[in-house]
Amino acid sequence: MKSPIANSTERPSPLLRLQRLLTNPHFAAFAILLCGLAVTFLGGRNADRLTERLAVERFNNKAAEIAHAIEDRLDTYEMALRGGLSMLSAVGPVSRDQWREYVGKLNVLRNYPGIQGIGYSLLIKPEDLAAHVQFMRNDGFPTYAIRPPGERDTYTGIIYLEPFDARNQRAFGFDMFSDPIRRAAMERARDSGQTVASARVTLVQETDKGAQAGFLMYLPHYARGVPTFTTEERRAALRGYVYSPFRMNDFMLGIVGHSIAGLGLEVYDGASPKAEALMFRSEAQTHQGATGRQALLQTMRSLKFFGHEWTLSFQSLPEFEAEVDRTVPHMVLSGGISISLLLSFVAFSLLNTRTKALSLAGAMTLELRKSEEHTRLILESTGEPIYGLDTKGECTFCNAASLRVLGYASPNDLLGKNMHALIHHSHSDGSRFDVQDCRIFRAFQKGEGTHADDEVLWRADGTSFLAEYWSYPQKRGGQTVGAVVVFQDITERRQAEAALRESEGRLSAVLENAVEAIFTVSQDGLIHSANAAACKIFNYTQKELIGQNVRMLMPEPYHSEHDGYLARYLSTGAPRIIGQGDREVIGKRKDGSVFPVELSVSDMVINGEHLFTGILRDISERVRVREAMEAANEALAKGETFLKSITNNIPGLVGYWNAELYCEFANNAYLNWFGKTPQEMRGIHMPEFLGQELFTKNEKFITAALRGEPQHFERVLTKTDGSQRHTLSHYIPDTDGDVVRGFFVLVNDVTELKSAQFELEERQRHLDADMEAAAEIQRSLLPKEGTCSLGVEADYRFMPSTIIGGDIFNVVCLGEQHTGLYMVDVSGHGVPAALVSVSVAQELSPNGAVLMDKATNQPRSPEIVLGLLDSIFPLERFDKFFSMVYMVYDPDSGLLTYCNAGHPAPLLLRAGGGMEHLEEGGTLVGMGLGSTYAPGQVHITEGDALLIYTDGVTELESPEGEQYGDQRLESAFRDAQEANPEHALQLITSRLQTHADGRPPDDDISLVYVRFSRI
Repeated sequence: MKSPIANSTERPSPLLRLQRLLTNPHFAAFAILLCGLAVTFLGGRNADRLTERLAVERFNNKAAEIAHAIEDRLDTYEMALRGGLSMLSAVGPVSRDQWREYVGKLNVLRNYPGIQGIGYSLLIKPEDLAAHVQFMRNDGFPTYAIRPPGERDTYTGIIYLEPFDARNQRAFGFDMFSDPIRRAAMERARDSGQTVASARVTLVQETDKGAQAGFLMYLPHYARGVPTFTTEERRAALRGYVYSPFRMNDFMLGIVGHSIAGLGLEVYDGASPKAEALMFRSEAQTHQGATGRQALLQTMRSLKFFGHEWTLSFQSLPEFEAEVDRTVPHMVLSGGISISLLLSFVAFSLLNTRTKALSLAGAMTLELRKSEEHTRLILESTGEPIYGLDTKGECTFCNAASLRVLGYASPNDLLGKNMHALIHHSHSDGSRFDVQDCRIFRAFQKGEGTHADDEVLWRADGTSFLAEYWSYPQKRGGQTVGAVVVFQDITERRQAEAALRESEGRLSAVLENAVEAIFTVSQDGLIHSANAAACKIFNYTQKELIGQNVRMLMPEPYHSEHDGYLARYLSTGAPRIIGQGDREVIGKRKDGSVFPVELSVSDMVINGEHLFTGILRDISERVRVREAMEAANEALAKGETFLKSITNNIPGLVGYWNAELYCEFANNAYLNWFGKTPQEMRGIHMPEFLGQELFTKNEKFITAALRGEPQHFERVLTKTDGSQRHTLSHYIPDTDGDVVRGFFVLVNDVTELKSAQFELEERQRHLDADMEAAAEIQRSLLPKEGTCSLGVEADYRFMPSTIIGGDIFNVVCLGEQHTGLYMVDVSGHGVPAALVSVSVAQELSPNGAVLMDKATNQPRSPEIVLGLLDSIFPLERFDKFFSMVYMVYDPDSGLLTYCNAGHPAPLLLRAGGGMEHLEEGGTLVGMGLGSTYAPGQVHITEGDALLIYTDGVTELESPEGEQYGDQRLESAFRDAQEANPEHALQLITSRLQTHADGRPPDDDISLVYVRFSRI
C-alpha cells in the first residue's frame, strides 16, 4: 500500500489535465480565434456566393427584358400586317395608291424601326400568268416579270411593297413560292389561317455591300364570302399574302440600339445555336469574340413566335461584370477577422475572471428568460396572427391572434400539428393543395422567405378565407430550424380594393366620356389631369398637358396675368372666377388659334393644398349663332325695306291675302296690272277684286292654299288695256304650325315662254322623228333573216338603253368555207356611240378590206382584224373606244379562232356540259396597243353552243340594286342547252326581265346565241 505522500506526488489524471487545459485562458482564447476565423471564412464564401447569385439574377432579368421586348415588337408588327388585311377585307381589291396611302399613314420608318416594308404578294395560277404580267405592264411597269423564270405548279408575285424605294424595288415581281424556305412558311400560313414567320433567309433586297440576315412574316388573304373552316377550304380560298420582310440587324437595332448595357447578344434561327444559323450579333459581342475573352455569365433563351423559334444567347460584358459588388465579401472577411481577434481578447479576459463570468452568465440567463417572456408577451399582444414551424412543418408556437383568426380555442389545437394538413390543405375550389407546392414550407425547406396573397387558409369550422402571408426561415447557428409565419385575412381588403377599382373605373369613364373639358390644377397653376375632351378641344395630348402651367391655354393678357390671379385668391380668398358659376372667357389651342369657352372653376383643399377643378366647354358655335342672330336681326330691319324695294321692282305680280281673303300687300306690278292704287288694294276682298267669274275658276286653288297646300296653275288673264296674257300663278300658304294665316300670290307673265314652248315642242317632234329614223338605220345593220349559216345556227336579242344604242354585232360569211362572228360595245350611249358603231359596222363588211385579205381571198386572223380597227379608230380622233370580240369558224376542221379586246369573255358550253370562257386577246380597241393582241383557238364538236354578250347583261340591276352577275347568266345558259337558239334566248331574256322587274336597262343589252355543227 502506497503512502499518502506517495499519492500526493502522483501525476494528474488525463481528465484533470484536460480540465486545466480548457480553463487555461491562453488556450481558450486561441481556440475562439480559430473558430472565429473559420466562421469568417465561411461567411465570406457565402457573401461571395450571394453576390454572384444577385449578379446572375440581374443578368437573367436583363436577358428576359430583351426577349420580351423582341416578342412585343413582333406582336406590334403583326398588327400592322393585320391592318393591311383588314383593309383588303373591307374594301376588296385595292389600288397601288390605296396601298401606298395605308403604309404611308403607318410611317413605318419612324414607328416600326427594322421593318423593311409592308407588301402584298398575289397568288397566280399558271394559266393566269401571262395575263397577270400583261396587266402589270399595262399598269405602268413595262419591264415587269415574275422572277425567277421557269414553269411551276403555283406562282406568287410581289405586286405591292411600300415604301417603294430602290431597295424594295429589287423585290418587285419576285416569286417567294419559288424559294423552299419562304414557301414552307407561306404554306403554313395558308393552311392555318394565322401569321407565320419564316426561317432565316437572305432578302432579295440585299446588295453585296452590308448584307444582313433576314426573315419574313406572312398573313394569308382569303377571298371574301367563302368558307375557310378546313385546310382544304383555306387552300381553295387563298388569294395572296400580306407580308413584311425584315433585315435582322435593322430589326434588332430598332429594339436594343447599337449596344445593350452590359450584355452581348446573339440570335440564332432554330432551337440550337449553330454557327450557320446566326442571324444577329451585337457589336459588343462581336468585339468580345474577336478578343477571345470568356464571359463570366452566359444564358440561352428560346423565343417562340408565329410558328417559329429563335435561340437568344446572352453573354456578360466587362462593364456588367465591373458592376458586380465585391465589397461585401471583403467587408465580411475583414470584419470577421477583426471580430475574431476581439472575441479572443474578450475570452481571455473573461476566463481570467471566472467568478465574474459565472455571475455574468447567471445574469444573462435571467435576462434571456426575461427576453423570452417579453417576446412571448409581444407575440400574444400583437394583432397580427403569427405561428412557428419546425422543419417537419409542425406548429411550435402560435399567438392569440392566429387562434382567433383560424377559429381555434387553445394553442394545444395547433401545437405539434402539421400546419399544411391543418390549414393549407386545399385550394379555394376545394381541390387538393400538394404539400410539395406549399410556399409556406419553402422557408424552412429552402431557406427562402416567401410572400403570397393569392391563396386561402382554412378555419377550424371548415370555411376558408383569402389570406396574405409572409413565411421566413428561423435559423440557429447558421442552420434552418424552422419558420415563422405571419398572416392576415384580406377578404374585406380585396372586396374594398375591387369596389375602389370599380368606382375609379366608373369615375374615369365618366371623365373620359364627358363632352366638357375637365382639368384639375394645383395651387401653383400646374395641370394635374386633363380628360379626353380637354385634349380634343385644345388639340394637345395628355402628355403635353400634364405638369404644365395652365396659362399655356390662355391668350394674352390672361397668359401673363393668371399667376397673379391665383396668388391674389390664395392670399385674400376673394374670388373673381373661382366659384362664380359659368363665365365666358377666351381659350388658346395648340396652334395658337383662340376661341370662346364657358368656364366654371371650383376649389377644394386636400391635405392643406388647394386643388382647382375647371370645367369648360367650347361655345364657338353658340357664340357664332348668337352673333349670327344679332346680325340677322339687324339685317332683318334693313331687309324689310330692301325686300319691299325688290318686290316692287319684280316684273311679276306679288301679293298677300289673309285667311279671310282680304289683301294686305300688293307690289307695283300687281297694282299696274289691275289698275289699282295701294289704297284701293289694301283691305279689298278677293271675290270683289277678281270678279265672281274669275273667283269661281280660282276657288278650288284658293281653298287648297288655305288648307296649307301650295298651288301652281296656268291661267289666261285680261289686263286693263284689254290684252290677254298667259300667266303662271302660285298660291304659297303662310303657315304658323298647323294654322294657315293666309297665302302669297305670285303671278308671272309667261306669254313669251309659252310661245317658245310651242316652238320647242314642234322641234322635238321633228327630232324624235329623226332619232327614230337613225335607230331604224342602226337596226338595219343587225343580222338579217337567212344570215350566213356555214356550220352555225344563230339568233340574237338587242335591247338598247335609249332609242339609239352603242352595240353592234353580226354573223357573216367569209368566203365559201368560213363564218365570221363579231360583237362590238362602244363606250357611252346615244347618238355619239351609235355613230361610231355604224362606222365600225361599215368597216366590218365582208366585202371590205378589214375582214378579208383581197390578195389571198382568205379571212384575216382575228388578232390582225382587231389591230387594223385599233389603228382606224384611235381614241384621240373619235373620243371613243370599244370592246370587241371577233371569231372565225371553219366548219370543216371545227377550229374556232378568236380574239377578245376587253370584251366580256364569250361562254362556250360543250355538248358534254363543260363551260369555257374565251378570254385570250388584249386591251380595248382605240388605245393604240393593236400590236399586243394574241389569238385563241378552240376545237368545236357537234352540239357545242356559244353565248356572246355585252356587259349590260351581267350589270343589269334589280330594283334593290343587285346586279344580274356571271353566275346567273351561266346558270340560264346551261338551262337553255337543249333548246334551239330562239327558245334559248327567250329563256335568257325572260330571266333578265324578271330580275329587272320590267325596268328598262341602264346599258345596252346584246345577246348572240350560236349552236355549232360540222360539215
